[in-house]
Amino acid sequence: WGEASSRQEYLDICGRKDEDFEILVRELMQRMIEESGERHLDADGVALGLMGVTWALDMWRTPRAVRRAAAAAPAPSMARWAGEFATLAVVPAAVYVATFAVHFALLPNDGIGVRYMSPEFAATRVGNAAYRADAHMSFAAEVADLNHAMGAMNLSWSGATHPAASKWYTWPISKHPVLFWQTDTGQRGDTQWIMLQGNPVLWWGILAALALFGALLALARLSRRGGAGRASVVAARARTHRDALLFLLAGYVMNFVPFAFITRPMYLYHYFFGLTYSVALASFAVGVLAGWTDDDTDRLWRFPSRVSRTTYVAMIALVAVSFAYFAPMSYGTALSASAVQHRRWLLEAH
Repeated sequence: WGEASSRQEYLDICGRKDEDFEILVRELMQRMIEESGERHLDADGVALGLMGVTWALDMWRTPRAVRRAAAAAPAPSMARWAGEFATLAVVPAAVYVATFAVHFALLPNDGIGVRYMSPEFAATRVGNAAYRADAHMSFAAEVADLNHAMGAMNLSWSGATHPAASKWYTWPISKHPVLFWQTDTGQRGDTQWIMLQGNPVLWWGILAALALFGALLALARLSRRGGAGRASVVAARARTHRDALLFLLAGYVMNFVPFAFITRPMYLYHYFFGLTYSVALASFAVGVLAGWTDDDTDRLWRFPSRVSRTTYVAMIALVAVSFAYFAPMSYGTALSASAVQHRRWLLEAH
């Protein structure tokens, strides 16, 4: 308990020492560059290289016994390698295949999508003109046939357009929702809608949180020569959780940027994987800003200050209330014309 409760203080002290060391090295390099007249050199780059060489020399001078002990550490076991492979490859593949098992179990009859499948597949769908009672396809053959049809369809859509499609860079602000169904109830002009649209409080809140977080980090970097205050505190916390932040950022980039190179029509729902990472990244960033990550005891519902707790509760409440307000547009709840207009989060007409 003592170690955990003192860890943040330890990190703060070491962080300040590291910052002071970086500033000192940079100032020395800048002075040497000015005195030598080699003004084409970059002080930051030279300082970074010098610190890297210093680190390498420290590693080289590590006592031989310590190096031997590190080299003698047991290599990861085959069981660990197998577990990691199962987690990263087998489990995702099993989930992917399982979705098709559910799909085929729920859809044994003919439908509009069967026209894109092979004749062998069509012969197994009840109600299709080619249906035969003795026709049979293995599950693996059905999965392969459906994936082939999906690939061919995507290739055929290259360069096509659709009124509900949207550009990938408009997704973070939910610029173009997708209308699936709408009807009039006949009662006082009420209508029902099933529309895919982002919750503006959440989606726009993510952008605001990440913008504020990035601005504070930039401010801390610009004011390194004696900078203090909120920006330096946030920068110190960010360094403590750098790996987690980089992991979430990488997940977001890998699930969002590749869509920039796809030429077929795309829709808001293609952003859902990227959205998941952006929610996690923004939540973590806000936690760093508000100090939720300062307590390293792994206990829930502990906050460093009353302001931090209030911020957390207010954000959860705001997202929950906004969800309840906009949900009728996604679940077909009857709404009056004025209620629909108040809730339609449309920046671009369908």
